[in-house]
Amino acid sequence: NIAGQAGRISEAMRLDSIGLAMCRADGNVVQSTMFLDNMANCYVVQEKWTEAEDHFFQCLAIDSATGNYK
Repeated sequence: NIAGQAGRISEAMRLDSIGLAMCRADGNVVQSTMFLDNMANCYVVQEKWTEAEDHFFQCLAIDSATGNYK
């Protein structure tokens, strides 16, 4: 979040990708949504709407299935 808010989008995406990969490797689906959401927000800043939508929908699917109504 800090990197993204500071405008360092490529760094934010790299860190989120690492975090997402770690969650997936551990089977930690619930925690993966924070990385997917962060990545989606980075895509919004870049006006990459299709990628943002894809990541937001992945979050929605996981959160809905796990009862996380953030």
